[in-house]
Amino acid sequence: MLKQIAILMLILGIFFLGLATADTTRSCKARFVVDVKSIDNAESITYPYFVGHGTTTLFTPNEARKRARGWMERCIGTVILRRDLEDWCCHDHIDDYPFPDGLIQQITNDLCSRYPGHDTILIDLHVIWGGDTGCVEADDWTNTYASSYPIYCRD
Repeated sequence: MLKQIAILMLILGIFFLGLATADTTRSCKARFVVDVKSIDNAESITYPYFVGHGTTTLFTPNEARKRARGWMERCIGTVILRRDLEDWCCHDHIDDYPFPDGLIQQITNDLCSRYPGHDTILIDLHVIWGGDTGCVEADDWTNTYASSYPIYCRD
């Protein structure tokens, strides 16, 4: 009987050790919001959510979410600083990225067609975060990533 209990404990130990080292994936989501600064009474544009994924062990889901947000922050930084890398960066660990031609190009198309006759439109670019703990901390639901960022309209 004691031998059977020892074997059972060994099997359970191996099982739980396997769970502890198993990967788990968690996600966070974000969306861009554009506020037009240079045109009176202009409406904000809110784009669809996209989702980042992070992986870690089963018992640390918040770490996986922090990794997911990290991937998304890397994407967002690339959008603003290095648009030439957006396609590569924003598809690594990210799903549903809604800008096949790039975020800035989409904003340019939307604003220049909505407000014709403006050569330059100044915007503030915000990100609204969503998800559980690890994605969003207490007061960290919205970040401003660019202020008075110029969008150039060409005829």
